[in-house]
Amino acid sequence: MSFAQQVIEVIEREVQAYPDGKVTRITLRAGAKLALEPASLRFAIEALSVGTAMDGAVVELSEDPQGGMELYVEEIELDD
Repeated sequence: MSFAQQVIEVIEREVQAYPDGKVTRITLRAGAKLALEPASLRFAIEALSVGTAMDGAVVELSEDPQGGMELYVEEIELDD
């Protein structure tokens, strides 16, 4: 859950400038050595984001085979 919570905190911080915006999609990229299970991360983000600007957002996760232990928020899509 800690990765999911960190992702939500980053996104909430980034979308503060758009108080009426609703996050519709987020794109994440994880390093291969992080060994995240995409379905588990999606589930945790969806569960923790209920009632936030991210509630109902599509979560896309790709793996960087050359990457290490990092997790990046690559894109945040908002619907005004």
